Amino acid sequence: MPITLGTDGYAVAADVQAINQQRTYTTTTKPTLAQVIDFITDSFWEINGLLDAQGYTVPVATTATKASLILQRINALGGAVLAEEAAYSVGMGNENARTVSMREQYEKRLDLLRKGEVSLIDAARGTDSPNIVNEKTPAGSFNLDSSGVERAPSFTRTMDL
Repeated sequence: MPITLGTDGYAVAADVQAINQQRTYTTTTKPTLAQVIDFITDSFWEINGLLDAQGYTVPVATTATKASLILQRINALGGAVLAEEAAYSVGMGNENARTVSMREQYEKRLDLLRKGEVSLIDAARGTDSPNIVNEKTPAGSFNLDSSGVERAPSFTRTMDL
């Protein structure tokens, strides 16, 4: 079953093929084309979990063209890594340095999403969680009364001498 962009993946099998140009994916290869599509979908949901935690509306709409390009690359890389790992798990030997490097690149990109260090500038944000400035500094106020209004500070301090 082919990928529906924005529903099953941000990338398609051809994007994985472009990264893994030494491979061909068909109904008889290991991994098969259907398995590669599943790998893309697995990566898609992993990415969406991170984006949801950052307050983005998921899945990110395909109309968010700038965000879609970033996510397409990450999703294709995730699918390519899983496809390479699957190829080596069926008797081709240990993973090669390229596969290990691809895994590291994928994990690094996921980490950037996790930390909020990648801005998906045209992607919609939900209203159910705070926007994160970075992993240590959530944006917004947290000293709110029961009606949602920010309370006056309990004390203040000046640096006047």
